[in-house]
Amino acid sequence: MMRTFYNGYHFSRRAEHHVYNPTLALYFLKAFQHDCRYPDEILDINLAMDRGKMHYISRLPEGRRVILDALTEAEPVHVPRLADRFGVEDILYAPKDTGFVVSFLYYFGILTLGGMTPFGELMLTIPNLGIRKLYAESIREMLVPGGESAGPGASGRRGPVPARRAAAPVRFRRTEILLRCSATGITPGIIELTVKTAFLTLLFNDTL
Repeated sequence: MMRTFYNGYHFSRRAEHHVYNPTLALYFLKAFQHDCRYPDEILDINLAMDRGKMHYISRLPEGRRVILDALTEAEPVHVPRLADRFGVEDILYAPKDTGFVVSFLYYFGILTLGGMTPFGELMLTIPNLGIRKLYAESIREMLVPGGESAGPGASGRRGPVPARRAAAPVRFRRTEILLRCSATGITPGIIELTVKTAFLTLLFNDTL
């Protein structure tokens, strides 16, 4: 279970093994030590910070396309090279192109190295199921009206829309969803894939 949710990070082309997210691994082990079972919430609340980063990227012109490509895996996310540094000046003033978006997601642990293309470019992938949940939630919020939450749950956090309720906005607001797809720059040839992605994110439940 820990391998599925917390492993998968790769930060060197010469490395042979993946590494775990240490914060989440310790979160899991602490809960297991205390209750002799895995935690009810697989992801630590500290990942709320990563949700904020995803929201920032999703508002950038190239950000939405990269997020969609990473989750659907229809086409590998790739760049010639990653930025050498990533500071406040870069966030404020650097061009917000694909290289910026991918480097941002890489340095914040939301994408990781996934190999090389035949042309020598870096391929980047989602490292594990925990981070994939962040992508699914971000796409749901981008594409589905009112799909970002089902209101505060028992734990006080806002959670995903249940599958039975989630079908309604897709069924009755499909035109609005398609318009939102168009606004992200998605071409007609992959609209079907995008609608399938909307369904997948609505039905996404990592704890199943």
